[in-house]
Amino acid sequence: MKRTLVFVSVLALLGGAIPASAESGQAFDQITKFQANAELATLEPGDFTTDWQTASAPTEQPKTGGGMFGKMRAAMAQAQGAMSMMSTGLAESRYVAGNKERVDTPALQTATITDCGARTITHLDLKAKTYYVVSMDQPQQPQRGSGTRSAPGPVPTDDGTKVSMTIVNAALGPKTVYGNNSSGYKSDITIVTTKADGTSNSSKLNRKEYVSNSNQLWLNCSTGQAASSAGMASMMNRYNELARALSTRKDSRFTFSSSGPALPSTLAYFEAVQFGAGSGEGGGETAGGRQGRGGGNFVVEIERNNIRTITSSDPVFSVPADFTKVNAP
Repeated sequence: MKRTLVFVSVLALLGGAIPASAESGQAFDQITKFQANAELATLEPGDFTTDWQTASAPTEQPKTGGGMFGKMRAAMAQAQGAMSMMSTGLAESRYVAGNKERVDTPALQTATITDCGARTITHLDLKAKTYYVVSMDQPQQPQRGSGTRSAPGPVPTDDGTKVSMTIVNAALGPKTVYGNNSSGYKSDITIVTTKADGTSNSSKLNRKEYVSNSNQLWLNCSTGQAASSAGMASMMNRYNELARALSTRKDSRFTFSSSGPALPSTLAYFEAVQFGAGSGEGGGETAGGRQGRGGGNFVVEIERNNIRTITSSDPVFSVPADFTKVNAP
């Protein structure tokens, strides 16, 4: 759990991006894949068109019948569909401009439009041609339960843990990716946590990317209740910002070092992040599993193409006229 928290903290620091302007925006198609026991060194961009067709093929919901067993079969079918989507890829068409964002998921035949100005989130069923709207400011419904309040949790204490992060960057040179001119980079990240009693664990994260010359835009609602993310791995392409932030930290228990070329902060056509290959002392747990158990590697791979400019007045941010409004579930 602590190792997971360390990675989450790192991702938060790495997640800087350029807010979209009110006049122009950005659109692109994206495929996200999750692979177990993969090797980053062998992963390279393939055929985007073929991958897109596979990842965006609509998934048909099987007929499972009613009753309790029908619900169980439906849940099992959804789980199987999710597992299949992880390997074949999740296809998304993403649009962001001004204070609006739209994300289409072809395989699910759904879309979501977020409008920070109107403070609304619109959910579209592209197959049924229906939609419903929810307010970003609506109060959360209390969860149903026994009515008894749970006891307060323990107060966090400072255990004196120290964290050391080392980043080594290297240039991979020019490469044509999906028909686009690109430049490649790789990064090796090592995070070591050391407790006050001297025991330590290390985690490794390796990354490869081929970048475009387009700055990545993201939605930034003023209250922070909605934000855009162009993929899990895209949060990790802001090493320059991270280095500047860490260089100003006055915390002797957090050390940071970086070497190699500075990475560009532009949108990547292809990026792959490998978790695992960690090591620990005293049987510590690593990102790839427990030490000595051969947990393997886990890779998140993202492909992007068709990067283009749009405006906030683009019809994609509006509900089509032939869609019918329904009540929110």
